[in-house]
Amino acid sequence: MQCVSSVKYWVCVNGELTNLFSPSNGIRQGDPLSPYLFVICIEKLSHIIFDVVRSKQWKYVKSSQSGPSVSHLFLADDLILFGEATSKQARIMKHCLEVFCQASGQTVNFDKSAILCSPNTSRAVAIEISLICRSPLRTNLGKYLGMPLVHSKVTIATYMELLDKVHAR
Repeated sequence: MQCVSSVKYWVCVNGELTNLFSPSNGIRQGDPLSPYLFVICIEKLSHIIFDVVRSKQWKYVKSSQSGPSVSHLFLADDLILFGEATSKQARIMKHCLEVFCQASGQTVNFDKSAILCSPNTSRAVAIEISLICRSPLRTNLGKYLGMPLVHSKVTIATYMELLDKVHAR
């Protein structure tokens, strides 16, 4: 990220380009370049995770017995990490994030992050993982782009709020 230190813009007004100018705050969230820079940066994190998974240190999860293995998902500007609910795995995941942060100059806001453990995970282990990762423990992940993120059986009640909004329109 050291090569991306500032940005310059032209603005098209009435079909003509203005003089080149630099914003006073540099590159920030909402900048047209931000999504592309995120993809470029997060690719490095993906490689770090794949290396640790390949070395069999990171124990990924399977969506079902015959389903695909999942260690991480990147969604827009968010990411979800999947792994076995143990303190050892929590330390491995946190280490991967630390390596990524050191390489990219980015930081993780652990207060805005969340830990979600399976209902089969003991409360003591879930709390220990939360303390290791310095992120709050949650019973659900809420919504993503207006859709509830569920980890249990989906029923009509799961999407009732969304259905009500659609019917109201």
